Amino acid sequence: MSQKRPKLKAVAAAAGRDPKRSPLFHWLVKNHDALAPGLRSKRVDWNPVIASAAAEGVKTDWGTDPQAQTIRRTWRKACAHVEAERKATAAREAGTSPKPERKVYPRDMPKDWRPPEAAAAEPPKIKPGEPLAHLRALGPTPTAGPFVPEPDYTGMDNAQRNIARINWNIARNK
Repeated sequence: MSQKRPKLKAVAAAAGRDPKRSPLFHWLVKNHDALAPGLRSKRVDWNPVIASAAAEGVKTDWGTDPQAQTIRRTWRKACAHVEAERKATAAREAGTSPKPERKVYPRDMPKDWRPPEAAAAEPPKIKPGEPLAHLRALGPTPTAGPFVPEPDYTGMDNAQRNIARINWNIARNK
């Protein structure tokens, strides 16, 4: 017995469909060029579109006949999809990337990445006996003001300790 094989064109069309999209969406994308001239105005009567979709047996995801609000929302998504596909095709033909270059965030950088200026500069020489030599090579340590020893807080309660600490910070930062 001979088996009937499905037409490859129909198989390719079914395989190329996004399963997350409704049959109504696919119907609107397929018929976009025919529907677009009449649906570009601000006020659209969706009843002829509903009747045409019902005549072809197009249903929503829930298996119901589409309503005006459903078709209107799906039409907007279908138009955006067709426009994006056309832009991607034009970019492919022109030999450019269809997507803009993605912005790189610090979290996406390798942990050992350094800016080109820092990578070109020679790191300071560190001797094994001097653990803080690399910090000294960066320059002198900044100081806030004259050295003022921290007061002895023994025998003070919390209020007196807070006042002494405030006075010490004021004297240190002069």
